[in-house]
Amino acid sequence: MSESRSFYDILGVGRTATPDEIKKAYRRLVLSVHPDRVHAGGRAGDPAALREAHENFLQLQRVYETLIDEEKRAYYDETGKCLDEGQHLVEESTLDALHRFFRTCQRRITEEDIVAFEAKYRNSDMEREDVLNHYRNFCGKVEHLIDHIPYSDESDISRFIQILDDALSKGELERTPAYAGSRKTLLGRAKRSTHRARKPGKSERNKFAALQEAIISKREDRATQLEALCDRIAAKYAAVTGPNSTTAKRGRKERKRSTASK
Repeated sequence: MSESRSFYDILGVGRTATPDEIKKAYRRLVLSVHPDRVHAGGRAGDPAALREAHENFLQLQRVYETLIDEEKRAYYDETGKCLDEGQHLVEESTLDALHRFFRTCQRRITEEDIVAFEAKYRNSDMEREDVLNHYRNFCGKVEHLIDHIPYSDESDISRFIQILDDALSKGELERTPAYAGSRKTLLGRAKRSTHRARKPGKSERNKFAALQEAIISKREDRATQLEALCDRIAAKYAAVTGPNSTTAKRGRKERKRSTASK
């Protein structure tokens, strides 16, 4: 079997083939490439023939296991690469590879999703924790708080200040010299906004703009988290994917049992 051919070409099915069609094509091909045919054909003493038959059989197994698995198939369709127990993902070890993989597993976020999430987010524990974390991250300099909290605008300032004041009084936050000045700046911003007539639709646009800014501001944090994920995956598979590892041995045993049952 040629490595340059697509998995779909190897099985002889289209890219929209159903799982049943993939299974049917696999069962038809596995009979023609199984190593036992070398013995049956009187070429058991031909090392080259045995090696070729073994390689073809293993490739067919990999093709089938990729296309019959929904997530592996999605990754293959997206990248043209085979994902074997995370090994290829680890070998690439890039944020782009992770992004492509996660994108195949998650549906796209729509504007309706964002609007629906607003109802759950505002006045929630999640929002409160984001407000407190902003205080911690900027050591009490919170004059730009509403630029970092999704869906927020000047009308939320008094509520956020109350959250921070309560947390400080309870000892959840450590009071810093910068907070007093930032607090005054924020309250002044809220006061000015009450005297400023808003244009129609401006509030809604501000909410989405604030959400976009919040997403951008957290991009580096997400990148760091993904890099850490890469490191954890690499460390995990370095220990379990070697030729003599338990996982590899288990895989060989399972393939032998699968071959024997056919």
